[in-house]
Amino acid sequence: MSCPTRIPILTVLAAFLAGVSPLPKAQSWTPDDAGARGYALRTVAERRVSLAQAVEIVQRATRGKVLDAKDLGSHYRIKVLTPNGEVRVVHVDAQTGAMRD
Repeated sequence: MSCPTRIPILTVLAAFLAGVSPLPKAQSWTPDDAGARGYALRTVAERRVSLAQAVEIVQRATRGKVLDAKDLGSHYRIKVLTPNGEVRVVHVDAQTGAMRD
């Protein structure tokens, strides 16, 4: 007692699975090495540090209040109000988490 539709379904399923490729990585447009002259397609998966992690890094380092945070692709731009009332703009590398003014 076999189901006549079982073999075609299995054949279609096997053909489908054989042709399936992994999903493409999430992509975003980010500034390339040329700076303001152009943009290059880079994957979000290349980043090791998220925007939320970059904000936390800056908060801990400055003990300040984050006023604004922007994702600029290869790095994050974070504006922070320090405890002494100074407004600073800090850049955090999306690969390493390194901070620079």
